[in-house]
Amino acid sequence: MKKLFGDFILAKKKSQKDSDKNPKAEQEKEKEEKPKIEPEEKPRREQEIIKERKEKPKTEEEIKKMVNIRLGDAYLKAGELRKAYEAYEAAGAKEKIGDLYIKTGEFDDALQYYKAAGAKEKLMELGDLFVKKGYLDNALRAYELAGEKPSKEKLIEWGDVCVKKGDLFDASKAYKLAGEKVPKEKLIEWGDVFVKVGDLDSTLRAYELAGEKVPKEKLIELGDVCVKNGTVYYALEAYKAAGAKEKLIELGDLYVKKGEIDVARKAYEAAERL
Repeated sequence: MKKLFGDFILAKKKSQKDSDKNPKAEQEKEKEEKPKIEPEEKPRREQEIIKERKEKPKTEEEIKKMVNIRLGDAYLKAGELRKAYEAYEAAGAKEKIGDLYIKTGEFDDALQYYKAAGAKEKLMELGDLFVKKGYLDNALRAYELAGEKPSKEKLIEWGDVCVKKGDLFDASKAYKLAGEKVPKEKLIEWGDVFVKVGDLDSTLRAYELAGEKVPKEKLIELGDVCVKNGTVYYALEAYKAAGAKEKLIELGDLYVKKGEIDVARKAYEAAERL
């Protein structure tokens, strides 16, 4: 027993001496046990802490606003738009209300709320939406309220969207604002697209802007499409513009068989005048 106790005392003293000889060893050991924070992680973590402190509501009013916004988000997700609006209104969250109106397709109302919120980016995004809906002037207004002017590239992009929608007036306006003209080949290309869907007015307008006449075969093709679509008035006009006497007679015969004598008479009379 004495031997064991003596051995324990000797081992303890030896350990103490070793520690006294190398005090840095213990310090290094402690450092190893502590989690290391890399130098580049430090400032990032500090920024996160600062952000958390800034975002954390400090006053009762801020807490109330945060709660109403979260309620509004929950109602919106649940599809309860009226309650979402009321919660956002209580929070004074104008940009959120603007987002709500975008979801309901009420772009003019969204415009007013984004304006009130000073939501520059949202106003410009709304500009693109207006163009897709066929409202170039509203798009220009949205950019104006954002304090920006659409770039040349953006105006040309809008012009192309207008061409595809058959709105050649706005297409020309967008290109003009960009200091360009709608390319002739693009107008003819889309004029031919309008032929295939039986849109006589857009076809004529596209070729007119291109400074060209619609080829006879294109007008006949357009007339045939209109006959299939049941838009006989446009078929008559297309065949007349093409000088297609035989097509007009065929059209008259078709409507005689259908028992629609007035339409047949108009087709025959148009054929006689050619």
